[in-house]
Amino acid sequence: MKFLLKSIQQKGFIVIFTDIRFWILLFFVLRLFNINSPIFDSHNWRQSDGYAIARNFYEIDANILYPRVDHAGNLTGIMGSEFPIMNYIVHLSYYIFDVDWWQGRLLNLILSSLGCFYLYKILKQFINTKIAFSATLFLLSSLWFSHSRKFMPDVFSASLVIIAIYFGWRYLKDNKSYFYLILYFILITFGLLSKLPAFVVVALITPAIFDNSILLKRKLIFILTSIIALIPVLWWYFYWAPKLTSDFGYYYFFMGSSISSSIQFLITDWQGTLQRFYVDAMSYIGFGLYLIGIVLLIVKKEFKILMVFISGSLILFMFMLKGGMTFAHHTYYIMPFVPIMTIVAAYTISLIQIKWLKFILISAVIFEGVANLQHDLMPKPNLDYRLDFENISNTYTQKQDLIAVNNEGNPALLYFAHRKGWSIPSNSNDSKFNEIFIKGCKLIIWDKHNSPEPQIIPHFIKVEENKDYAVYKAE
Repeated sequence: MKFLLKSIQQKGFIVIFTDIRFWILLFFVLRLFNINSPIFDSHNWRQSDGYAIARNFYEIDANILYPRVDHAGNLTGIMGSEFPIMNYIVHLSYYIFDVDWWQGRLLNLILSSLGCFYLYKILKQFINTKIAFSATLFLLSSLWFSHSRKFMPDVFSASLVIIAIYFGWRYLKDNKSYFYLILYFILITFGLLSKLPAFVVVALITPAIFDNSILLKRKLIFILTSIIALIPVLWWYFYWAPKLTSDFGYYYFFMGSSISSSIQFLITDWQGTLQRFYVDAMSYIGFGLYLIGIVLLIVKKEFKILMVFISGSLILFMFMLKGGMTFAHHTYYIMPFVPIMTIVAAYTISLIQIKWLKFILISAVIFEGVANLQHDLMPKPNLDYRLDFENISNTYTQKQDLIAVNNEGNPALLYFAHRKGWSIPSNSNDSKFNEIFIKGCKLIIWDKHNSPEPQIIPHFIKVEENKDYAVYKAE
C-alpha cells in the first residue's frame, strides 16, 4: 500500500492506473471476497484432496514424504501425489490458526499475485516492454482469476516457475549474480516438484539461451544448474511417487496415458480439447487476440516472443500426449500455458495505435474473463447442509471409524465429514455395500442431492433423515 501512496504523491492520482502494482493489488483484494467459505466451488474434489493432505500432516504424521488422502477406504491413504510443498506450508499454519479454509486459498493467491508481478518484470526488462502491462492484465483476468484462489497446485507451481525464471534472467544478464542463480535453483526445483506441467513456463527463458550478448560460460552454468534442479523432480515423480503407490496399494495419482491412447482421446474429444484454449484460458475475445497475435508474430518476425510461444507450445504438446483424456476434460492442465497465451494476445494490443480502441479491447478481455469466472467466488448457501456431516459422524462414530458417502468418487464429502473411508457411486448395488461393510464401514451418509436413497442398504439401518441426506449405521 505504501508504494501506491508514494506513486500518487510523485505522479498524481490518474497515473496510478498505469502502475501494474495497483491492478495486481486490486485483483488480490477482489479475490479475498468469501475466501473463508467452504469448498463448494468448482474443482472441490481436487481441493478436498489438497486440504486432506494438509490436515493429515497436522493430525497424523508431518512427514512430507508420505502424503495421505481420506478416500482410500480401509487403507492408510498414503499414495503417490504431486510433491506436497503447498499442503505442507498450509499444515504449518494450522498450528497457529487451526484448520480452516482461508489458509490454502490465501497462500495460492499471494503467490499467484507475485507470479503476475514477476511476469511483468520479465517482459518489461528482458523480452518486450510494450506488452508487459496488458499481458499481466490479461493474466489477472484469465483462468488464473478463479484458480489463483483455489487450493490446487497448478497456479502455485506455475507462479513459482515464473519467479524462478525472472531470477534466471537476472543471473544471465547481470555480472557477479550467483545469488540470483541460487534463488532460481530453489524456486524452479519447488515449482516443478509442485506440479510437472509447470515446466511449460520454462519457455520464458528460451530467448536468453539464444542471446549472443550473454556469455556462453554463464549459459552453461545456468543449464547445468537447471539439470541439477531436475534431479529431485525426477526422483519424486518417477521413483518415489510410484513407490508410494506400490507400497501402500492405493492407485489414484495420474501419471499419464500411453501416447497412442492420448492421441485417440484428444482427437475423439477434439471439441473438449479446443475448449481448453478458446473457452477456459482467456475466453473468446482474449483467444481471438491470441490467434491474431500468432500471425502477427510470424509476419513481423518477433523472434523473442516467437521463441517463447514455440517452445511453450511444444512442451505443452508433450504433456497433452501424456494427458490425453485428462487434458480434454480438465481445465487446470492449460494453466501453465495461459501466461504465454496472454503474452501473444498482448502483442496484438501493442501494435494498435488508436488509444481508445486499445482501451476498449483490453477492457473487454478483462470484463469477459472476470464475468465468466466470478461465480466461483460467490456464496452457495444451498450446500450448507454438507457442513452437518462432521457432527453426524461425531454422533454415530469414533474418529478412527470408516464411513462412506455417495459422491461418485469425489472425496469432498468425506473431508466435510472429517472421516476416512469411501466415496461410492450413487448407483452402488448390494455387492458394493457388502464390500464396504466387510472392510469396516461403520456409517453411510447418503446425499439426496446426488441421488435418491436406495430402498434397502444391506447391513445398515437408517438412524437419521431429513430433506438433504439420510444416515445409515452398520448393524
